[in-house]
Amino acid sequence: MKPQMPSLHVVSISDNQLRIGIPVDVHKAQPGGVAPPGGFPDRIRRQPMRCGLTGVHTGGRVVDIRGTTGQEEQDHAPRVYEDPMTHTHPRHKALLALIQPGLEAETDLAHDLDHVLRVYRWAVRLAAEAGADPDLAGAAALVHDLVNVPKESPQRAMGSTLSAAAGAEVLPRAGYSEAEVTAVVEAVRTCSWSRGRPPSSALGAVLQDADRLDAIGAIGIARNFACAQAMSSRGVAGRFYHPEDPLGQTDRALDDRRNAADHYAIKLLRLAQTMHTPTAKAEANRRHAFLKTFLAQLSAEVAL
Repeated sequence: MKPQMPSLHVVSISDNQLRIGIPVDVHKAQPGGVAPPGGFPDRIRRQPMRCGLTGVHTGGRVVDIRGTTGQEEQDHAPRVYEDPMTHTHPRHKALLALIQPGLEAETDLAHDLDHVLRVYRWAVRLAAEAGADPDLAGAAALVHDLVNVPKESPQRAMGSTLSAAAGAEVLPRAGYSEAEVTAVVEAVRTCSWSRGRPPSSALGAVLQDADRLDAIGAIGIARNFACAQAMSSRGVAGRFYHPEDPLGQTDRALDDRRNAADHYAIKLLRLAQTMHTPTAKAEANRRHAFLKTFLAQLSAEVAL
């Protein structure tokens, strides 16, 4: 029996096709029903599913996730990647092979293969400290961003739920049992900041720490501006900072879709205090200090 996921129904899966029904509380349409007025949002119609699969809206009824054909794989053969940690955990190697094609195709640099691998390494490292299974922690990290819902999408908070559902389908193919899949899926479901859920297990705490560490420090700065550029490429009017209040220090309403630097006050400067494990807390404090140094320099440079 598949783990039960809120607001999502997996309809079927095969080697080259994953069908996910979106019920009424997500898109105002029941699986097998019709699309809402105007159809589904473009980024839901073609939502990358991070396991070699690409989403296509079909007839207003389901999101139909189709894999690449053999010829396409020959024409666009991805690089073969093995993280050293996968040698310690053989199922990680199998899982990475399954999700790598979709990650390689990701054009949002804030949520690409390198992001997933950074989170993966931290999750494996932090697991023992939290009393979690490193094998399951690594698996959770590898599938935690299988569905990348754009920041500007009204369905942004559904990203972790959608990734958890996609993970529930791909994990058994890498050799994970039903009980293990359930544990990993729950950790992924409570991972994201936008969802606002606390972790319900040590595994969830490890995944949350690992993912949030990648949002701060030097790499967090790079990812924040990469995300802003990705939104701009999709037609969202944006800029690096508010010209009159770069750091959001006045009483104006913060808007990190319009002003990338607003994201520091809204989220990034708040992450260090949310860490669970001692190692993650120490690393987060170092990265937090770097964020503050960067923001001070940014303020000085744009004040002229």
